[in-house]
Amino acid sequence: MKKILSACLVLLSVQMTNAQTITLTSANNYEIGDKFTSREYETAGLTKEDLEDPATSRDFSGRTLKSTYQNEVVAVPAGDATTYPNANLALQSVKSAKTEYQYYQATANELINWGYKNTDIGNAVNTDGYKYLSYPFSLNSTFTDNFSGTASISIPGFSATTTRTAAVTSTADEEASLVLNNGVTYEKTLRIKNVATITDVVSFPPVTIKTTITSFSWYTQTAKFPLLTIIFSNTTTPLGDLPDTLFIQNAVEPATGITPLELSKEINLFPNPSNSQICLTYGLKEAAHLKVNVNSIEGKFIKTLYEGRQAAGDQQIFGDVSGLQKGMYYVEILAGERRQVSKLVVE
Repeated sequence: MKKILSACLVLLSVQMTNAQTITLTSANNYEIGDKFTSREYETAGLTKEDLEDPATSRDFSGRTLKSTYQNEVVAVPAGDATTYPNANLALQSVKSAKTEYQYYQATANELINWGYKNTDIGNAVNTDGYKYLSYPFSLNSTFTDNFSGTASISIPGFSATTTRTAAVTSTADEEASLVLNNGVTYEKTLRIKNVATITDVVSFPPVTIKTTITSFSWYTQTAKFPLLTIIFSNTTTPLGDLPDTLFIQNAVEPATGITPLELSKEINLFPNPSNSQICLTYGLKEAAHLKVNVNSIEGKFIKTLYEGRQAAGDQQIFGDVSGLQKGMYYVEILAGERRQVSKLVVE
């Protein structure tokens, strides 16, 4: 116990030193079973120029809801495994009666996109995948990547199979407070700006289509999915330029839509992985009655590590996970209907 307490004190010291830094790691990577709800909002009055320059605060509250749909990270469907042989998971989105897929390869250091299947805009198969995220990733981190493949395009007045090449640049260019549409405020988020320049070539008749997609996504330290994504798309075709498109997507994790518990200091677990005692540190913005549970990766309750009232400020608790089977778990901090979660590996 003394060793764990000492380690916690060291961890707290590191936290104080790096309190202003968010770093995405492989712990933020997609895993089969992850779920979240997407909510798309109207974009009146918002332009790309409004977002180009980094800021210290962002407020996207008060916008009208357009649609809601469910997402889940699943195994690659059996019928698609041959088409996307490098993908080891898929992000499935169910929109009304339509199901769409994005195919990814999750590794220790990267999340690689291998294409998509979309009934509205067509399908794409990347023979050379592209990095969607690279870890670790923090403020001022950047990477570029090229990818190629084929795509079947279906847009108003035009459909074809194309040869596709593209270049992608991703940069973490902003740390800012973020106000979501429902008024929930996150004091510190990391924004990633992604610019993809895509060229599609049809061999006969010879046609070239160029598309530029710019997206801005905001993450917290523990987010598996962006809290908010804003996407701008511009397409030039032989039949003329298509209208620019823009949408705002607010991702709520998990799919139940439980309101996040706002913390003054992000959750840290140590040691992680563990097979005995763990130390959990975090900061409360206000006093609250808390329950700290361990749940399975499927969300099933396993055990309670702590229950009681805590004052505002930095907190730490200890828990025993020696009786758990090896695998992945979630440690959740509950305060009424509000919660925060952190991943735990038992080895």
